[in-house]
Amino acid sequence: MAPRRWMAVTLLLTLAAVGRIQGEKSCQSYVSDWIQGQKKEDAGRKQNIEKMLFFLHVPRTAGRSFRKCFLGKAFPPSKRCENSYQEVSINRTDPKCHLLSSHDDFSLLQRLPHETALLTQLRNPIQRVLSAYGFTLEVASRALLRSKLQKVGSVPKGSFMEKLGRVQTDRVWPWSVLLPWMRETLWTRTNGPGTEMEEGRSVKERTSQNFTVSLEEFLDHDLVHSSIHNNMMFQILGITPYSTLPNAGLLRECVAKDPVAGQMMYNLAEERLRKQFILSITENLRESAELIAFKLGRSLKGRAWKAGLGGRKSSHSAHEHDKLSGKSEEIQQAIQQGRQVGKLVDQLLQAQAKNEPAAHEQLLQLGARMEKERHSVAEINRHLTDSVKLLAGTVDKLKKKKDVPIDELGLRDPLMLERRSFGRSFLDCMDYQRNKAVDVSTKLFEKLQKKYGPALAEKLRLSTTARANIQLSTLEHIKTLNSWDMRLYDVAKKLFGEQVQRAKESPLYEVLPDISSTSSNSLAGWKPSQVRRSRVPPRSTGRRLRRTQQHGRKEPRPAE
Repeated sequence: MAPRRWMAVTLLLTLAAVGRIQGEKSCQSYVSDWIQGQKKEDAGRKQNIEKMLFFLHVPRTAGRSFRKCFLGKAFPPSKRCENSYQEVSINRTDPKCHLLSSHDDFSLLQRLPHETALLTQLRNPIQRVLSAYGFTLEVASRALLRSKLQKVGSVPKGSFMEKLGRVQTDRVWPWSVLLPWMRETLWTRTNGPGTEMEEGRSVKERTSQNFTVSLEEFLDHDLVHSSIHNNMMFQILGITPYSTLPNAGLLRECVAKDPVAGQMMYNLAEERLRKQFILSITENLRESAELIAFKLGRSLKGRAWKAGLGGRKSSHSAHEHDKLSGKSEEIQQAIQQGRQVGKLVDQLLQAQAKNEPAAHEQLLQLGARMEKERHSVAEINRHLTDSVKLLAGTVDKLKKKKDVPIDELGLRDPLMLERRSFGRSFLDCMDYQRNKAVDVSTKLFEKLQKKYGPALAEKLRLSTTARANIQLSTLEHIKTLNSWDMRLYDVAKKLFGEQVQRAKESPLYEVLPDISSTSSNSLAGWKPSQVRRSRVPPRSTGRRLRRTQQHGRKEPRPAE
């Protein structure tokens, strides 16, 4: 019996091994065929940044701040595509859609114009995963302030938030899957059955229980495996759970179970980074902004556009301006004059590239005139007419130079221009966004502290101290879970440095202004998780300060 049992066990092991080998071969063959098809499509794809730029937004890379503070200020509102974070709503034939930003992956290119240019921003995978944990924990913990657990659904039709075109976090992948799980888990552990606190029990006894979701539990959860780990590579490949490809799940499974197939997929992701993407690095946002401004042909010294995350939906003034353009003859004349000014400005900027002093002087004069506020279309029309006369004589005297990146300076839509320069506006905006995030987090912590006590409230956030105390074994575990992303990030940093170096060789490359404030100077080391109290005063404080400066401080009345 013993020999027969041994033979049976051997046969079963042999069959299992054969099946595993066949499975590996079929997975490798399937991945190889898919990659060949993808390479053919990539080879036939051309990129024209003037037609459309797709910002492939990897979650928790400071992409939202970069989108709002830089890309939103580089493109006029009329050229921003509709909000596509909750769902992609795009008309391929819309000539006004030039900037699209979304959490979608590479597969979205199938729905975009053929010559779409690609931009993505990558971050150290360890910091990205920690940021994802902290963000999920913080947003989900807001539910603990309510009297009962509410399921957050879609924004009601006709609501104020819908009219503003605001993005609801619960409807944006991957938070659409992570937040409901985290919110329900925290609520159950904190307020569910069996968690009622007996009178007289200390806070220490209360927080000794498992009331929160630890970082280790978060890292090993199935939802996190499918939506966070190695997601940078999966987004570049176009095989995330949010992908439009029907076989994305099978391809991710092959990467997980077959190292050879995983290496093949990684090679494709690296090749795409090298050949098809303009790169931005979260840890170096300053040079990232300089590089992308150069690629876009946008001068950092020029005027910035008023930014908004929602594109044309949230830019009501631009939208209303377009709707009225067909009804008013006066506005039509202003538009025509604006187009003439735009053409002349383009020619003037081309001449300025050759360091013509007259061109720079004329631009300064035009910019000074644009600073004035105008309250009627007729006044704008008169200004544009004067600008045409001002520019025409100068442009004819200057030499022209072809194939030079030109800066529109926003002169085609003076109603939507900021007073600050593009570079200064970007730095100020990033500083404000950071301070705003810290303020929101601090206020939430204070409310949780008041309701649950300081010990439990501290467990519901990933503070700077908590980050510093993370064990090395946990950090190594994150590296292991994100091994493909770790390799891809190292390559991306090298490629980014090469792109910056090539750009700096051009005389048209510009650097961001060196502002004396500490916050702007430290942008090179900017971290979304950095804790710092906001220094942005309330509007009422600013008004009081201006009145004091204009009229002097009134002395208080003496007590009687």
